This record gives sequence, C-alpha cells and structure tokens, in this order.
Amino acid sequence: MDPNPHESSIRRIGHVCRILSKEGFLWLIDEIELRAHVPLLSRWFGTRGTRDTRPERIRNLLEQMGGSYIKLGQLLSLRPDLIPEEYCEEFTKLQDRVPPEPFDEIKHVIETELGKPISSAFSEFLTTPIGSASIAQVHEARLKRGERVVVKVMRPGIHAKFKADLDVMYFFAHRLENRLKKLGFNPVTIVEEFEKYTRDELDFTEEGAHIQAFERNFAGSRRVKIPHYHKDLSTKNILVMEYIEGVHLSNLINGSINHHDKEAIARNLFDLCLTQVFKMDIFHADMHPGNIIVLPDNRVALLDFGITGSLPPDIREKGVRLYVALVEKNIDDVLEAIFAMGHISDESKLHLFKQEVREIIDMWHGETLSKARITHTLHQLLNSCVDHGITLPPEFIRLGKALVTIEGTCVRLYPEFNFVEESKPYLVDLLRSQVVAGVSLKNALKKSLVLKAYLQKLPRKIASALERVASGRVDISVEAAEVGYLGRVLSVASDRISAALIIAACLITGGLILRVNVPPHYFGVSAFALIAFGIGAIMTTILLLSFLRKLPVKNPHH
Repeated sequence: MDPNPHESSIRRIGHVCRILSKEGFLWLIDEIELRAHVPLLSRWFGTRGTRDTRPERIRNLLEQMGGSYIKLGQLLSLRPDLIPEEYCEEFTKLQDRVPPEPFDEIKHVIETELGKPISSAFSEFLTTPIGSASIAQVHEARLKRGERVVVKVMRPGIHAKFKADLDVMYFFAHRLENRLKKLGFNPVTIVEEFEKYTRDELDFTEEGAHIQAFERNFAGSRRVKIPHYHKDLSTKNILVMEYIEGVHLSNLINGSINHHDKEAIARNLFDLCLTQVFKMDIFHADMHPGNIIVLPDNRVALLDFGITGSLPPDIREKGVRLYVALVEKNIDDVLEAIFAMGHISDESKLHLFKQEVREIIDMWHGETLSKARITHTLHQLLNSCVDHGITLPPEFIRLGKALVTIEGTCVRLYPEFNFVEESKPYLVDLLRSQVVAGVSLKNALKKSLVLKAYLQKLPRKIASALERVASGRVDISVEAAEVGYLGRVLSVASDRISAALIIAACLITGGLILRVNVPPHYFGVSAFALIAFGIGAIMTTILLLSFLRKLPVKNPHH
C-alpha cells in the first residue's frame, strides 16, 4: 500500500488531525508535520484538559472518527497480540451505531443486486431498519412463501469509503511507526490486519458461507439454533437469513428478563462454544451477548457471522494439549504446547517467561473452585507470550478471547457454572475420535512396519559404511564373511524389535479403546480392543517361539 495519500484523501487527513488535536494528541500531529491541518486556536492554546486515561481518549477518538475507525477498534479488541491489554478492554466498549440511509437508496441497492423489483422477491418489506451500523443496515421482511427474514444491505458507496479510510490509515501508520512502537503498537501491521478483516466484512457471500458451515455442524441440535441462509436471494451486497424470534442474551444478564432457565442457557451456550472448538474448522470470534438470541425453549442462536476464525487441525490439537496441561497443572506440558505452536523471537526472555507461567498456574490452582476460571488463566498466558516475544497464531489468540467471553457470560448467567467440569465430556469425545482416527491399530501397525523396513536396511547401511571407511585414509580390514554375519544377526534382531513394537502398539491401542469404550461391544468389551489384544497375543507367541530358535551366530572364524 502506497503510504502517500491521493489528493481525494487530503480532506480526510485534515479531519483526522482536527479530532486528534481535540483529544489531546497534538504531539502525534507534530510528529508527522501536519500542524497546518489543526485549527489556529488549537495550535496556540492547546486542547481541553481531560482526566481520561490514554485508552479512553483513543476510544473517544475512534468513536468521533466513526465508520471504519470503529470497526478497527472492534477488531483490535479481539487481538491482544497487536495492542496492549488495557486498550483491548477499553475498545470492547465501542458501539457501531450510525444513522440509517434513506430507504430509497437501500431499495435501489436491493433491486440492482437482484435485478428485479423488491416486490417480486418479498411480499412485505419494512422500510424502518431494525439495526444500522457503519457497513450495513438490517431490515425485516417476509418472503413470498410467508417466511420472516432479515435482510442485511450494504451501505451505498461503502467500498470506496473504506478504501479511502485505509489509504489514510496507511499514511499515518508509516509516519508514526517508530514512535508508536515504543508504546507497544505496530501500526503498519495493525492496518494490514484490518485490511484483511474488511475484505471479508465487505463481501456478504463470505458471511453466507460461514452461516452455512454453522448450519451443517449444528443441524438437529437441541441446544443451538443457526438461522437459515437464503443463498438464492443473497449477493455480495445483500444477505438474507431467517428471522429469529427471541430475547437478546444481554437482557437476561442484566436482569430485565427473568423467566428463562439460566442454568440451561449457560450449558447451551457452552455447547455452542465447545462444539466449535473441538469439531469445527471455523469458530465465531465475536460471541458477546449482543450477538446471541435466546429462544423460548432456552436454545441459543447466533447472529452476525462477519467475524470468524479458522481452526486448522494442528492448531486445534496443540490447543487441546495446552488445555489438558493447564487442567493437570503440568507446567512442563504447558510450556511444551506453547512452544510447539509459537515462534520465539527473543531467547533471552525464556527464563522469565517460564517463571511467569509457573506463577500464573500456581495462582490459578490456588483459587477456590468456585472462583477459578481457566479461560482467564489462558488469557493471562496469551498476554505473557506477547510480553516475552512469543508469537502465537492469530486465530488461536482470537479463539482465546472468544473462550474468555463465553466463560464470563456463562458465569454471569449461572455463578456455579464450572468450565473445567463441563468440558470433560467434550475431551472424552475428542479422545475417542482421535483413538479411532489417529491412534488406530492400522496406524500403529503401519508405523511398526515402516520401522521394521528401516531396521532391515540397517545391515546394508553398516556394510556400506564399512566399505567407505576401508577405502579411505583409515585402513580397517573387514572381511566379507564378518559383514555377512553381522547382517544376519541384525536382521534377526530387527525382526524381534519390530514384533515387540507391534505388540506394544496393540496393547496401548487396546487399552485406550477400552478407556473410551468405542463400540461395537462383545461380552461387554469393545470389539476393537479384543482385536488389538488378540493380535498382540499372537505376536507375543511368535516372538517367544523365535527365542527358542538359534541365531546363525557361528562365526566362520571360530
């Protein structure tokens, strides 16, 4: 991105400079030599005094600039790896509320996108929006077949506006990079992340794909409801989905509505969260109470699928290892899991990091069970990684923030809610699936046979090495008969080692299958476990019989 703004962006730069001056950031303007854009009185007499903290002043700044700057702050509230934690907390207070566009303009967008009059697609369309934000506004409507839907419509000209705002952001980021890094910010990286984020936010087909993924994963769920996505009526600038009748979770939390079973809602919300973590490739990264609807039967429904994260299998596996290590208070395993998924930029800080991790885990396990919050501990670990130069995958950071939000919400709904205890069935299911798919008997046999093949090649490799030594500067006399004898001995040994490995694999696999109780069952025991133990018994018999056979150990020279 070109750090020099186009002429059309100059007015926007001036607007930003005036707000910066008003909020007491005249030093930033001086840093990039743009004082000429500040009103004369502000240059002479400074700005009004304020007792607000710097994070509060920056939040006010973003709110006054509005639009894409509010979206920037909301994104940063989910990324403690990009900005200090106190700023993340303050930016969660940002409210994206913008006056709605005139309905005629919204109608024009819909009809242009669909290529037909609005009356041809909807039997009813309410002109007053039920929600209005910087990127889009939402209207209630009814399809020709009678279904109630919500229609999310992109604001006219929003693509060009965000493009212009990005140009201005890059302009300031490049000129302030050195100064802001001292305050814990990397402005160019922040704007680059925001550009990636807005690329998806400004294309409703991406959000529609996210909804479909959630629909598939929660189909038939008795705890979670995902609104149906009407792909035939949706485009890049329009999103049509099922209307969900219910109450906002925020109204239940603040006590304005009390006729729901809050314990059941907490469990349903937890199911919504853990299913994403353990079973899905993506997760909803913005599950705050304003984005969750509670149905009359206590099911929970998600709204606004614009902010999601992907969760590759390897990251999920490492994350689960970290979680299990935390529960078991195994500090070595915690560190191993963090190092497995993170990049260490400064080796000199590792000793301090390990010490801080120990203190964090000791503090958590020292709390009473009713007060202990594992996601808060996880959040502290993520912050410690940032402080000590350990870079973790951005999606794992966002997942950590989502888990913190969900556990906090569950505890506010039902104070006795225990995240660790509730998560155990999900961990057992995950272990069962990994045993069948990853630690299967077939897999163990395959790896044992690979090792056997390697050991069988070992005599030839030794003979080759000896030949190379004999032909070099070191004169070692090795007769062919001796090499052949060594090869025969190693071949027998490799067969026995391979058999022992297969036996061990069968016993371990059978034990794991017994523990997670994988069906089908015979005589009350898993059939897979019986097969594993049976093969292990046969291989043990063969191995014992091989010991009774003599090795071809008669050295021809003896």
